[in-house]
Amino acid sequence: FKLDQVEFTPQNAIVAVACIAVAKPVLQGLGQTLTLIGSLTGRQQGRINKYNELHSDEKTGVEGRNDDYTTLVDSYYDLATDFYEWGWGSCFHFATRFSWETFRDSI
Repeated sequence: FKLDQVEFTPQNAIVAVACIAVAKPVLQGLGQTLTLIGSLTGRQQGRINKYNELHSDEKTGVEGRNDDYTTLVDSYYDLATDFYEWGWGSCFHFATRFSWETFRDSI
């Protein structure tokens, strides 16, 4: 690929702008993910490793996963909660929202 071989047309300019527009949030998301990973404590990292082990057929297998089902489920919800708290702080919850309610009414 050589830049001097690219024809500069309005369509190419639109594609270039679209690529830049998409790349910025992707890079921001990657940065936030790296921040999350860097902030994990040893205990959290241990839970992630245990959760991944339980999904490894080579290490645990189906029988092991079934035998340790409680740990699998608890690990999933612990990790999901850590992620939600990282993203929204300790002020997150899920509320039922009916079609006639405003957002504020539902919480």
